Amino acid sequence: MTGPEATTPGQPSSRRAAAVWLVGLAAYIVAVCNRSSLGAVTPDAADRFVVSAGLLGGFAALQMGVYAAGQIPAGLALDRFGARRVLVVGMTLMAAGQTLLALSTDIAAVFTARALVGLGDAGVFISVLRVLPEWFPARHVPMVTQLTSILGQLGQIISAVPFVLLLHAAGWTPAFLSFAALSVLALVLVAVLFADAPHPRRRPPATGLRTMLGDVARTFAIPSTRLGMWVHGATLGGVNAFALMWGVPYLVALGHTRAEASAALVVVTLAGIAVGPVIGALTASFLHGRVMLVLGAVALELAGWALLVLPPAASLLTMVPGVALVGVGGPASSIGFEIVRAGNPPERQGLASGFVNVGGFTMALVLMLGTGLLLDELARVTGRPLYDPASFRLAMLLMPAGMLLGTLAMLRARALERRQESPAA
Repeated sequence: MTGPEATTPGQPSSRRAAAVWLVGLAAYIVAVCNRSSLGAVTPDAADRFVVSAGLLGGFAALQMGVYAAGQIPAGLALDRFGARRVLVVGMTLMAAGQTLLALSTDIAAVFTARALVGLGDAGVFISVLRVLPEWFPARHVPMVTQLTSILGQLGQIISAVPFVLLLHAAGWTPAFLSFAALSVLALVLVAVLFADAPHPRRRPPATGLRTMLGDVARTFAIPSTRLGMWVHGATLGGVNAFALMWGVPYLVALGHTRAEASAALVVVTLAGIAVGPVIGALTASFLHGRVMLVLGAVALELAGWALLVLPPAASLLTMVPGVALVGVGGPASSIGFEIVRAGNPPERQGLASGFVNVGGFTMALVLMLGTGLLLDELARVTGRPLYDPASFRLAMLLMPAGMLLGTLAMLRARALERRQESPAA
């Protein structure tokens, strides 16, 4: 047999593998739409719910906190029940959260809605990554991982452009109900077309709480787990805080139009799409040089933050390359998943990937909340408007500061890993 359907014994059909991946990718794009929807309409949310910058940051911070806190339980569920079931539950929770947000007018309902979105989102990306080694040859997995990560960010473009246009044309409720409907559609596709592996496999036996806690401890004790977690934290924390919460209001405060600020989020995504395949190829080719790749990406991101934060940051000539360089952090963060995949046993891959996600999204949570609180405090102390350009620049310095702290933690984790790899003296 020849052609694209030709397979070796035990190898899945390439078309079937592509179909499973595309369904998983679609679910991830919808999850990113849901995740980024509130950040894309931050000024509209402030007007609708009449809240301060700190409380507005609390909406996204809660969602991010639930997402980060849900990574370990999601990883355990993934290893126990499989990716398909975790995805179905996730899509259901996100549909419920977006429906509640669409219909809510009080603060308590908004917090509940964002918590549901964060909890549903927690297991989506790691579920898609979990099945890749089952469907693709090992040499292709780093590239497919990159493609999943960067193409998933199309959800941010959908939130930044058509979603914003829909909200301004039709109103808050229809816009958020449209994302709830997309979540239901993704749920149906996953239930019908997605599969964990080419052939059915026996589920692992049920385990007690003590065994699960032991798995968590053993996974975290592996040096590559902590290294992957800090790789993700150093590269992705600032990108997510910018794209999901503070990017649009910051750029508007500097004098850019709303359309220019929304377009900047698109540039972040497009930069990741452009760089991702290169990082994927390098990750697959230089197995022992992955930390150096991360350090190179960190240097590019810091250059981007310098263009965005240091005067004159209001110029398009500095804004466009600035956001493009910051966008490198998205694909670079996926190197963390390759590091933990190589260092953890197959039966704990979901849990290990959960630890990686904890790094980036906990960092994003701290930066989101910290920026909002600092803006409120600067407005109180100086008497300036809440979104005063000089105050906002100062608050946004938290982004590169968080990157530097994450990088130091990453280098320390790498040093500990090499020490354990070295033979005893």
